[in-house]
Order: sequence, then structure tokens, then C-alpha cells
Amino acid sequence: MDAGAEDVEVKRREKAEGLRRGRILRLTEEALEQGGVLTQEDLARVLKVDARTIRRDMSILQAEGHLVHTRGAVKGVGRGQTHKVRVIELWLDREGYDKIVRWLHHSAQAIKRYVSTFLRVVVLHRQGRSVEEIAFLTQSSVRLVKDYLGGMRRRWGSHTGGRGWKRK
Repeated sequence: MDAGAEDVEVKRREKAEGLRRGRILRLTEEALEQGGVLTQEDLARVLKVDARTIRRDMSILQAEGHLVHTRGAVKGVGRGQTHKVRVIELWLDREGYDKIVRWLHHSAQAIKRYVSTFLRVVVLHRQGRSVEEIAFLTQSSVRLVKDYLGGMRRRWGSHTGGRGWKRK
């Protein structure tokens, strides 16, 4: 759960509340990538706060436009967009790292890591690698690779075969 220096940077910039909200996004996303879904009570226990604090933080995150995948929110709703895909969309829209960092409660280092992984996914896809190979080579989940590639197809259409994908 502790991202070390990255968390220290977020806490310095956004105080304990911003760090906690970033951790909520990170923990729920990691659970979902592993096929699980956390409850608000799970988050409260892990983050050592009251469940009311988690509910308040989730309301704030949702008001900011984030999808927070907890057991109550995911049941019957279908898959939502991962925060990593949202980072890439913002980056492709030429939003600066500073804005993405503030909006998503992540460190610049984490944002740059997501962009780097995304670029590796695109290169490997253009080389004709399978989704499973790309996931293995980038140490990403199959779901994340599919989400990245699906987002690119929605953005630019499948007619490019991935060859025309580039930052605007």
C-alpha cells in the first residue's frame, strides 16, 4: 500500500486527505485488476480510518469524476474505466503532468510510469504481439492491456490497426 517516496510527495502536496484519496483509488484499482472488489469497510480497515471517512472521500472522488470500484458500486454496474486509462487519456489530450498529478492524486513518478507502460504496450501491439505477450512483457494485467488498446481503438478507430496512434 505504501508507495514510499511517491506517497511522501503526494502527502506533502495534498496533505493526508489527498494521500488517502489517492490510496483509495490505487487500492480499489489493484483489487479489481486481480479480480477482487473491496468494500468500504475493507478500505477503512486497511487505511486505519472510520468507514464514514471512506464514504466521504469516495463522495468527493466521485464528484471529481473518478470511478471508485467498491463492492456496492461495482455490483451490476459493469466495468468502469481504470484510473490508468484516465491518465493516458489526459496525457493524450496534452494535459500537463502537474494537472494530472493534482487531479488524480498521484505522484508525477507514477503518472510517468503509466505513460511509459502505455507507450510500451503500443509499440508491442504495433509489432504484432498478442495481448498476453504484451501483458507479460510489460508486467501489466491482461485487463489493463486490453483497456489501453480498447481506448485507443475507440479514440482513433480500428482502421489504423494501431499504426496511426500518436499523441495529438
